[in-house]
Amino acid sequence: MSSSASGPSPCANGCGFFGSPGTMNLCSVCFANHLHDAAASNKTAEAVLPQEEKALTEAEMMSKIEHEDWVQRTKKAKENPFYSNRCAECFKKMGLAMLFQCRCGKSYCLNHRNSEAHHCSFDYQRAGVISIIRNNPLVEADKLRHRI
Repeated sequence: MSSSASGPSPCANGCGFFGSPGTMNLCSVCFANHLHDAAASNKTAEAVLPQEEKALTEAEMMSKIEHEDWVQRTKKAKENPFYSNRCAECFKKMGLAMLFQCRCGKSYCLNHRNSEAHHCSFDYQRAGVISIIRNNPLVEADKLRHRI
């Protein structure tokens, strides 16, 4: 039985620590540095190549728009702080079991939990369109008419 086959092997960079076969015989620090250097070289290679115009699909555009809307809503929520244990409409102090979170990001009591009962800033129509686009794949006709 050889000791090199069963025991840990030294780091391939020669730093003095032990490496493992899962990390290309590198220790954890050298392996992290190797991954960081590889990622940096990939970024510079992409920067040297000319940028190609990428055609975004409709679903990608909608997800990008939805992300931008989410960022705007979170900024608005940070600008207008409110008590988390109070209703945002009537400011009634409620227990955690009686508060309801709306899609607009605010907490409401039992009377104001519906979007019709408070001035909800969430666009339900747009959210419905986005969910329909996401859930329904594009159906195209077969290009070969005579295929069975």
